This record gives sequence, structure tokens and C-alpha cells, in this order.
Amino acid sequence: MAKLSYGLIIFLVILGCVVSAVIGYAVHYVTTNGFYQKENHKEMSEEQRKYMHMIRMENRRRLACEVG
Repeated sequence: MAKLSYGLIIFLVILGCVVSAVIGYAVHYVTTNGFYQKENHKEMSEEQRKYMHMIRMENRRRLACEVG
């Protein structure tokens, strides 16, 4: 077996890491139909807004009580 220099071994390891990162990027891109999918954001209902506001205020009140 031919003896490889340490510099060549390091280069091959770095090259392997780059290739595996590119393959991972490609697989992710294909499985998610691209990174910039058109998303459908629905507006929250007024009931949900009120509920979330109530929960936020309750959490703030509890935090204020804990802090002192």
C-alpha cells in the first residue's frame, strides 16, 4: 500500500466533509421542495387573539410574583 502524506490525508478528509455537506444540502432541498416554499399564513381569529393575550398577561403576572 502506498504511503500517503499527512497533508494529503487532511485534504481528503476535508474534501469528504465538503462532499457530505453538499449531499446533505441536496437531500434537504429535494425533500422539502426547496427552502422557499410558499406558506399559507392564516390570520388568527379574534377569539384566539384574546386567549393568547389572556395567557400572556397571566404568565407576566406569575413572573412578577416570582421575582418579587
